[in-house]
Amino acid sequence: MLPSALVTLVAQVVSLALVAAAVLVLGSPVPSIGSLVWGGVGGLGAAVALTTLYYAFAHGPAAVVAPVSAVAAASLPVVVGFVTGERPSALAVGGIILAVVAVGLISSGATTTGLAVPRVILGVAVLAGFAGGVMFIGLHQADHDSGLWPLLSARVVSVALLTGFCLAIRTRPGPGRGLLWLAALIGILDVVANALYLEAVRNGMLSIVAVISSLYPASTVALAFVIDRERPTRRRIVGFVVAIVALGIITWARS
Repeated sequence: MLPSALVTLVAQVVSLALVAAAVLVLGSPVPSIGSLVWGGVGGLGAAVALTTLYYAFAHGPAAVVAPVSAVAAASLPVVVGFVTGERPSALAVGGIILAVVAVGLISSGATTTGLAVPRVILGVAVLAGFAGGVMFIGLHQADHDSGLWPLLSARVVSVALLTGFCLAIRTRPGPGRGLLWLAALIGILDVVANALYLEAVRNGMLSIVAVISSLYPASTVALAFVIDRERPTRRRIVGFVVAIVALGIITWARS
C-alpha cells in the first residue's frame, strides 16, 4: 500500500504542473502579494487535508470518514462567513442546516465489518475536514481578478511541504507503486475541482459554496456501496434524499 503522503505528493505535483501551464496559457497578470499569500494558506490546508484524509480512508471505512470530514470542512467556512459579514437568506440558512444534517445521516450506521470506527481515525477525519475548511477560506480570500494564481501559489506551498515531509519520514514507493498513475489522475481531478470551486466562490457566499462543496460524501458513500459492497442503511438513504433537498433549497435561494 502506498503511503498517504506519497499519494498526495504525486497528485499535487501533477496538479502544480497543470495549473502552471494554465496560468501561462491564460496570461493572467500577477496579482497582489495578498492573493498569493492567501493561496499559500489554501495550499497549506490542502496538504494537511489530503494527507490526513487519504490516511483515514486507508485505515477506516470511506462511508464514515468522508461525511465526518465534510461536516468539519463545511462548519469552519460557515462560521468565518458569518463573522465576516455574510448574511444568507433564511431559505439559504435552512438549506445549509439541512446539508449538515444530511452529511451526518450519511455518516451514520454500521460499517461493512460491523465494528466501530476507531476514535483516532475519526479524529484524523475531523482534522482533514478542518484543514479542508482552511483551504476553502484561503482561496476565497484571494482577489476576484487574480485568475488561477491563487491555485498556483497553493500548489507551490503544498508540494514544498509534502516533499519535505516525505523526505523527513523517508517515504518510498511500496508494493503499490504501479498505482501511482491513479495518484496522477487524482491530481487532474483536483485541478478541475479547485478551479470550479474558485469560480463558484468568486460569485457566491463562502458560507454557501463551501457547504455545497462539502456534499461530496454522497458520491464517496455511493462508490463505497458499489465497490466495497457496503449495505446502505435507512439513515444513509434518508441522508441522500436530504442532501438533494438541501442542494435544491440552496440553489433556489440563490436564483
